[in-house]
Amino acid sequence: MKKVLTIKEEYSSKIEVSKSQFYSFLIPLNDESKVNEIIKQKRNEFVKARHVCYAYIINSNYKYSDDGEPSGTAGKPLYELLNKNNLTNCILIVVRIFGGVLLGAGRLLRTYVESGLESINKAKFYEIYTEFLIKLEVKLENINLIKGYLTKFKYEIVNVIYDEVSTIEFYSSKDVINELENTFYGMILNASIIEKERLREV
Repeated sequence: MKKVLTIKEEYSSKIEVSKSQFYSFLIPLNDESKVNEIIKQKRNEFVKARHVCYAYIINSNYKYSDDGEPSGTAGKPLYELLNKNNLTNCILIVVRIFGGVLLGAGRLLRTYVESGLESINKAKFYEIYTEFLIKLEVKLENINLIKGYLTKFKYEIVNVIYDEVSTIEFYSSKDVINELENTFYGMILNASIIEKERLREV
């Protein structure tokens, strides 16, 4: 199964081909409603730009735009770059400031790919994976025993609250509630589990 990757910060690059300038941006994106705002921001930043082409993928949703370039020379190739690199939850934008020389469809396509790749190659990627966040409620007298067990078996403990009814929260790659209830019979007063998307550097 292939890894699904994303980014945490913006990356940018610039190339020049036959007097046209191509500025590329790889930007985190988790909400499709933000796309128009991001594109508007780039148009305001590059007032001389003739084309602001883009592609984005958010989970299984995607969209791309040639923004006036010949059909298939910009938006779709940018989308294919994201898809080929297993990237999601991000947008790849290439802003073109026309230099007065027509490039032709083939060269134009290659230039948009080269420009997009410049930013992708700079990026630090994070794998999106799923884990379970488990919360246990136990009596104060038992909390350190259970905490020691979780530490021994290298569970990632994220929160411990010491009280008459204490709580401990930790991440696990699988549902281990039944296993823990059997190990600590009668000590666990309540347990809950939430599936969470997490990121790890690759």
